[in-house]
Amino acid sequence: MKRLLSILIFSIFYQFVLSQTTSKPKGSYYIAPGILKSKFLRNLIIPDSNTQATVLGVTFQYLHCPQNNSLRSEGTHVNLILNVARFFTRKFILGFCFDIKGFGGFTKQNFSQKFIGDFNQNYISNYNSSTDSAMANTLKGAINSESGFGNRGNYRIQYGIAISPFPQKYGGLLLLLKAGTNAYSLYGTYTKKLFYNDAGNYMSFNLNQSYSIELTFKPYKFFNSEGVSWSNEKLKHIYRYIVLSLYFERLSLKGATLGGTSYGREMPISQMVNQNFISKYNNIYNFGFEVGFALY
Repeated sequence: MKRLLSILIFSIFYQFVLSQTTSKPKGSYYIAPGILKSKFLRNLIIPDSNTQATVLGVTFQYLHCPQNNSLRSEGTHVNLILNVARFFTRKFILGFCFDIKGFGGFTKQNFSQKFIGDFNQNYISNYNSSTDSAMANTLKGAINSESGFGNRGNYRIQYGIAISPFPQKYGGLLLLLKAGTNAYSLYGTYTKKLFYNDAGNYMSFNLNQSYSIELTFKPYKFFNSEGVSWSNEKLKHIYRYIVLSLYFERLSLKGATLGGTSYGREMPISQMVNQNFISKYNNIYNFGFEVGFALY
């Protein structure tokens, strides 16, 4: 397993660093003798001149969704791609992807008046313990932007599949289909007093059923050809890795929770609001766009 992991890490480093920095003429690459001796490594690591489908890929992008959407995603995130098909062919990408947004950022949720009204109408105000009451009030205060309460930042962890029939042609279209968890940071009067140990001053509102679709393309492959001359070769080298994406996500309040193991308590949303609210917002749709860099 360690040997295979080393091969995968080296392959992406070779294809995007060593092969690009060589001073040899275009189309020729320095190839380590150890790779030349192995047919498997030659086929796995050395890129094809037409398709160049890589074993490992990565996208680093900034996502923007309309600000008036409730529970929207926003900020920078990373997609890691393992192209399983590369073990059999160089022609396309078909494999697995892992999407992580580990830095919450500073994005605030702008809950719509309709969302706020529906929440308040279905809010459960009576609880058996002060802890449950404090947690529910933190959610209520953050959604209503009450004094001393608020929200800032969002996180995401998703897994899925990656598909690109022509990685280096026709815009290099890459389709990512993912499912996982979205989380939103809330804070309020009670968070530090009741829940602050190593968890921080924020509580986590977790949507455990989130699905997203990303369609990524390379403008360089749409609007430029190898025959076009560039006055600045460095700009050309950077431009070829710029990508744009269309983003769509479906979020669900079904199974959502507040808190988590770091707080010693995880409270289901079904204990904070009536089922009518959960059913109404079982499907929350967000559209957005992304810009960033990609290696695939």
